[in-house]
Amino acid sequence: WNHGWSFYLSKDEIVKNQKDIIVVHADTFYESATLEGLLYDENDDVILADSEFAVNTNDELLVYGSTGIVKQLAFSNDGNL
Repeated sequence: WNHGWSFYLSKDEIVKNQKDIIVVHADTFYESATLEGLLYDENDDVILADSEFAVNTNDELLVYGSTGIVKQLAFSNDGNL
């Protein structure tokens, strides 16, 4: 969750430039078509989600929601799921 600290350190530049930001983990791979879909999506806020998800490493971040609205984010190793 070090993204928050990175945003904090760069907050002045983010506000000054008023440009879109894509947040990705450095060790995550995406198919180019997936990223293109993200880049050209007309919505203001977008989360990539895999409809064929399966727990593999027990540190996956799960996105819960309905009708296009995110309701909760939780790690797969969280005992409260």
